[in-house]
This record gives sequence, structure tokens and C-alpha cells, in this order.
Amino acid sequence: MRCQILAIGLLIANALLVGGCTKRRSSNCFDRPESFSAELENDATKSLKKGATAIEVHQFCSKRELSITQSDSSIYCTAEEHRGLSRCSVVLQFELGGDETVKTIRAGQPEIKNP
Repeated sequence: MRCQILAIGLLIANALLVGGCTKRRSSNCFDRPESFSAELENDATKSLKKGATAIEVHQFCSKRELSITQSDSSIYCTAEEHRGLSRCSVVLQFELGGDETVKTIRAGQPEIKNP
């Protein structure tokens, strides 16, 4: 019985921690979209220098829980946050050269969609 109470307490604490992190990230995207976009681009350029491989880009995006799409010579990673039924998203574009390494990194304009 004591272990069950402890397990339930840990689950509740974990849910509160995860909820707090999600709320903080959401407020950044919704409340400061330009800054959120700039921070995302800055993080990408610090973490992935020009010449990084496509695999390193995928690892970067996966680690940050960004959705990944690849088309021709570009990899797109989307940061998406939700607040109620609204959605805020920013797309990072990684352009690859003929040698399959990163040539440019840029973040698009933040997009907020309301129902």
C-alpha cells in the first residue's frame, strides 16, 4: 500500500513538472514569437555549424522534439506549441549542399493559427 501511494505521488509530481515545462515553452512562442524564432535559430547555429551532416541535423531536431521533414536538398524542423485550440509554430530550414552537409540555417517567421 505504501509503495502504491509513493508511485502515485511520483506520477503526479512528474505530470506537474512536464506540464510546467510545456507551459513555459508555449508562453515563449505565443507571447514572444519573434524572440522564440530568434532563440531557436541561435540554438541551431550554435549546435550545428556549417558542414554538419544530415544525420546531425536529424539528431538535433529529434533531441529538441521538433517534427522533421526532408525535401530535396533541405531539412525542415518545426517547433510547435499549443495553447487551447491555438497553435504557434516556427520552421527551421537547413539547406544542404551537394556533399549532403549544412550550408545555411534559418528560421522562418512564427505562425500563429487560431481556430
